[in-house]
Amino acid sequence: MPLDLSTFSLSITGAGLFAATVLAIASLTDIRGHRIYNKLTYPTALVGIAWSCLPISGLSLTQSLIGCVGCGLLMLLPYTLSGGGAGDVKLAMAVGSLVGFESTLQGFCAGYLIAATFIVLRYLAAQILRVTGASLSPIKLNANAPVPLAGFFAGGMLNAYLLGPLW
Repeated sequence: MPLDLSTFSLSITGAGLFAATVLAIASLTDIRGHRIYNKLTYPTALVGIAWSCLPISGLSLTQSLIGCVGCGLLMLLPYTLSGGGAGDVKLAMAVGSLVGFESTLQGFCAGYLIAATFIVLRYLAAQILRVTGASLSPIKLNANAPVPLAGFFAGGMLNAYLLGPLW
C-alpha cells in the first residue's frame, strides 16, 4: 500500500525541534548506559514551560503544565510495573512541557508499540537460537535484558509527526 501523503502532518516548531534534540540525546545515553540524565530532563521541562509563555510558542502555559504533569503521571504506571529507572518518566515530563499532553501521549504510545514489537521479536530470536543451538557470537541475545526505551519514544514521536495521530 503506497503512503498517502494527504495525511502528512509534519508540524515543525522550535519546541518540536528542541524536543527532537532532547529525545536524540536521551536515546544515546539510554542505549549506551541505560541512563537518562536529570541534567537533561529537568532543564528541558523548565525551558518548555518558559517557552510556552512566549507568544510564538503555539502552546499556552496551561497546556505546557498539563503536558508536563499529565505525561509524568501517566508514565508512573509503567515505571512502577517495570521496576526500572525514573528517567523515562522525567523524559515524558520534559517532552510534554514542550509539545503538550496529546502530542506526547501519541508519540509515547507509538513508542511503546514499537518497543513491544522489538521485545517480542528479540524474545522469539533468542528462543530460536536456544532451541537450534545456533550461536551468533560475538552477539549475545538475552531475552530478559532491560530495554532502553528513549530511542523507541523518539521513534514514536517521529511516527506521530510524520504519519499523524494514532487515534
